[in-house]
Amino acid sequence: MKKYLSVAPIICVLASQALADVSHNQDFPVSGLSIQAVLEPADSNIYHHINVAQCMFKTEAIGKPELPYNAINFVIPANEEVTGITINDTIKQEMGDTFLVYPAQPPQKIGDPPPEFVPPDSEAYSSNLALT
Repeated sequence: MKKYLSVAPIICVLASQALADVSHNQDFPVSGLSIQAVLEPADSNIYHHINVAQCMFKTEAIGKPELPYNAINFVIPANEEVTGITINDTIKQEMGDTFLVYPAQPPQKIGDPPPEFVPPDSEAYSSNLALT
């Protein structure tokens, strides 16, 4: 019986250390990308809807570019603390064209007419900074 009791704390320590390092890979292959050009009658501009197969959500800041994103959730045990997140590798690929990304619009209630078109936020669209 004592052999099992002395081994149990070692197994618990190893199990808690194994939970400390969590790893996740996310790939977005070009084959999952689709870009659809649409004419917006309100301002006669051609905008582009961008979709990525692996992304379930789109940014919703009204007037800013409507871009796909993916939310990843992790379960953190109650007695653990997140000490950092590291992105090990990113690959960027130029698409070769210029796209005017469709601006996010106000939500439309079911049964109501569509809200008035909100044009692109000039500050966001003229910036070279990444959107957050």
